Amino acid sequence: MEDEPLGANAALVAKASASSNRRKAGKVNDNSTSTVWAGASASNEWVQLDFGANVTLDKFIVEQATGSSINNFILQYWDGSNWKDIFTSWSPMGATRYMPTWTVSTSKVRLYVNSTASGVPSISEFKAFNTKQATGDR
Repeated sequence: MEDEPLGANAALVAKASASSNRRKAGKVNDNSTSTVWAGASASNEWVQLDFGANVTLDKFIVEQATGSSINNFILQYWDGSNWKDIFTSWSPMGATRYMPTWTVSTSKVRLYVNSTASGVPSISEFKAFNTKQATGDR
């Protein structure tokens, strides 16, 4: 298991939204694993973080809620006009997924859930970090 990165979780100041809300999107970045966002269907759901301005990010952590079974997903960033894939998984997410990526400057990121093994996707936390800034590595 990895440690949480040094530095501030940029997601804490972002506005969360989702394709649907069985449970509110804002629960993915409230810094509490006891609250969750849940989509309305087992496929083609997303939850996004809008930072309001460009931020630099290179590592993401998604904590899946107990009972959720996401098995196919894509992490994407907004390039100003289109969504671009930065992390793709065609295997089960597991309880916590650590996703290091190349450095991106973006105003929004989203987790796009292609499918679950059963039930709807449910996320307790969606975190975003700039680990190079936190360590002074440029």
